[in-house]
Amino acid sequence: MAQNGLNVGFHRPSFVSPRSEFVLQTELPRGYKIPKFTYFAGDTSESTVEHITRYLTKAGDIANNENLRLKFFQIL
Repeated sequence: MAQNGLNVGFHRPSFVSPRSEFVLQTELPRGYKIPKFTYFAGDTSESTVEHITRYLTKAGDIANNENLRLKFFQIL
């Protein structure tokens, strides 16, 4: 590739979040402690509806804020 004038170098690809910058910058309420959320792998008998319900229950007060719900939802 270098022969064709492309500078490939040794750059690693940067991580790009699937979440918007607006969502990532949303701040938590003062004093809120983030619970330990679990990933959904689909390899248990738990349905997606059950997983989302458990997530919203654990999220507590932040479940009312769409940006915070998205910010802390675990993505594999």
